[in-house]
Amino acid sequence: MSPLTTRDLCAACDGALIAGDHGPLGAISTDSRALQPGAAFFALRGPSFDGHAFAAQAVAAGAATLILARDGAWSPDLIVSPELIASGVAVVVVEDTFKALEALAAYQRARFQGVVIALTGSSGKTTTKDMLAAALSPLGAVHKTPGNWNNQLGVPLTLLGLRDQPFAVIELGTNAPGEIAALAALTRPQIGIITGIGLAHTAGLGELRAVAVEKAALLHALPPEGLAVVPEGLPYGEAALAGLAAPLLRLSEAADQARLIGAPQVTLEGTRARLSIGGVVHTLTLQLSGTHHVTNARLALNVALRLGAPIDAALAALAALPPPPLRGEIRRLADGAPLILDCYNANPQSMAAATRAFVAAAPEGIVVLGEMRELGDLHDEAHLALGRLLAEEAPKARVVAVGEAGALILKGAGAPSPRLVLAPDVAAVAPILHGLRAQGQPILFKASRGVRLERAAEALMELR
Repeated sequence: MSPLTTRDLCAACDGALIAGDHGPLGAISTDSRALQPGAAFFALRGPSFDGHAFAAQAVAAGAATLILARDGAWSPDLIVSPELIASGVAVVVVEDTFKALEALAAYQRARFQGVVIALTGSSGKTTTKDMLAAALSPLGAVHKTPGNWNNQLGVPLTLLGLRDQPFAVIELGTNAPGEIAALAALTRPQIGIITGIGLAHTAGLGELRAVAVEKAALLHALPPEGLAVVPEGLPYGEAALAGLAAPLLRLSEAADQARLIGAPQVTLEGTRARLSIGGVVHTLTLQLSGTHHVTNARLALNVALRLGAPIDAALAALAALPPPPLRGEIRRLADGAPLILDCYNANPQSMAAATRAFVAAAPEGIVVLGEMRELGDLHDEAHLALGRLLAEEAPKARVVAVGEAGALILKGAGAPSPRLVLAPDVAAVAPILHGLRAQGQPILFKASRGVRLERAAEALMELR
């Protein structure tokens, strides 16, 4: 695939070159602070920022191309400045810089000849994305969403990284109705995966049925020759998945799938499971703790094997895959005590899964829990329900819960109790843990990203 040029950009979004000469676009950037020399800078706008104010900074950082809106938000003095003319920076004006970015992403997607797999879900998206990319890696290069660039900006930027890879694995996220449909239309996947449906982003999406409908929009965007892949027991699955054009593959114990044999073995360091694939028993080894990760791995394996990945190589790639940062990442205190940091996201589904995995491996460990955000009217009941789950399934664990949401968790768990401790804020967590933990005692940290609960783990590591 030939590199994108300013001519491609102008053709994709009806742009006009008003300064400089046509040439390659280079890397695409929307942040003048992180811009690489030779990059194209899109001056995006948002409710509280306007990238046009940083156009001169982008040029100073080495931008080779500026993409600006036609309405004059940029300064004419910038365009005619001797410095800019001497630098040879190309300037392209468009009606709307964000729509131009989307149009260029759609243009690049149309040129891509590989297989595009998109996935969404209330939890497990990033982990499953990484697992699928690893399982496909024996077949060649895999382009995948960097980090969790799964929103309306991240998905176009991810698509602009498409080159000549045989596969692309794209993560789609949402917190409002209609976003998955729009991102799926831009991504145009041949294969779609839903990792699960639970109470996540209900502040914007509403109740569970609405979450299911929103996530299922990905599978409704698939072509008849595509493939839709879901786990068993998807809430509202029958209604949300009715009328798909693509064939539907439900994760099951069917002989033609990666079939689970017996119960997985879960430790704090990871999980092992026996799978029957094509009638042959194989061992799945993961550096992630919990049976829910086996489900994610089976989703990834079923897709990778159907695309031709060799079984042994795919399993070896999964075994070598480290946990994503803050998603089951393990750090250690000086005495060897493991700290499991699962602080990148949290909703009732992922909270329950992480807690069950932890207490199965460490029944008398310490569970540190923070708020689950973006739950709307379901917020209080979700935290109370989490507390009830702790009372039933973690009766020997110490629980440290943070803030007002933490008080709800402890109320559901049966507070007051000596094993249930409330920390008023994140800063108070490390001193509490320092005083109550035993030598080598493992600790789980789990909360929504905005809580930044990993700061408590970092502070604890600094205490002596």
